[in-house]
Amino acid sequence: LSEAACRQLVARARSHIDDGRPRFGASEQEQRRLLGAFLSACASGDAAALGRMLASNVVARSDGGGKVTAALQPIVGADRVARFLIGISAKISLDVSTEIARVNGDLGLLVRVAGVLRAVIAVHLSAGSPGSIDEVFLVMNPDKLTPKGHHHSG
Repeated sequence: LSEAACRQLVARARSHIDDGRPRFGASEQEQRRLLGAFLSACASGDAAALGRMLASNVVARSDGGGKVTAALQPIVGADRVARFLIGISAKISLDVSTEIARVNGDLGLLVRVAGVLRAVIAVHLSAGSPGSIDEVFLVMNPDKLTPKGHHHSG
């Protein structure tokens, strides 16, 4: 098959999958339960438990805005993503509070340190295997987390 034909097949397959995919595959209750387990696995440093919640081809992306440590490249695979998340959790100070909230239509986590919002973690649940996370997006860029956050250039 030519490259163009392959691209067409992939595009068709994607839209076919999207058509059959309920907007929220898991109930909100199920999403909240999963996020709670996700949080406690991160907090306790339990990479095995965290790995079981992640799809094998999970992708994690992070945005630190060059101000805070973040991975520059997407991290792929349950093992690597689990270790990355646990590494970040280990660096967060003790005075941390988390709250489950809607982030871009899916449930996500707001992470505050000493009352200041430091990270937003959006997770996307896999449509293929409910109860597993196939995408994690961490926003730790202070410019995007400040309430005013409107910087005028020039």
